[in-house]
Amino acid sequence: MVEFLAATGLRNPSESLEIHWKDVDFDARDGKGTIRVTRHKGGFRRETLPLTRSAREVLLRIRKAGLARRGESRQSIVLVGEEGLLPSDRVLVIDSPRGALRNACVREGRPHLRVHDLRHLFCTRALEAGWSPKALARYAHWCPEHAGDLADRI
Repeated sequence: MVEFLAATGLRNPSESLEIHWKDVDFDARDGKGTIRVTRHKGGFRRETLPLTRSAREVLLRIRKAGLARRGESRQSIVLVGEEGLLPSDRVLVIDSPRGALRNACVREGRPHLRVHDLRHLFCTRALEAGWSPKALARYAHWCPEHAGDLADRI
């Protein structure tokens, strides 16, 4: 979950928890991939985000793990294998990204991080990869005509 949010720059937990495997297209953009996300800031709308190389790798690892949530309780997380995943299965099977991040920080003996800090990490990596601040602003606010080329540079 931490790697996924850091690799995509998604704004908040609700954006990431609403992503299902049907929203992921590994073949789009000549095999570089895209993901459809429901945006919450400024109203609900569906947008397609090009995957960065690291986001694609994280999604492939998550898919290979083959975990699925089949119900609402914590006990409803089951191992179905990569072939058993349904298009309607959520990509992230956790209940709370905030709680998962808090627990990971405690487990690793790290200082507290907010989920939004992972968005900042994404932006820092983008700038280190040579993105201009203007280009980053276009990607972070999902300007489709520029986002694809930028995603290839992280």
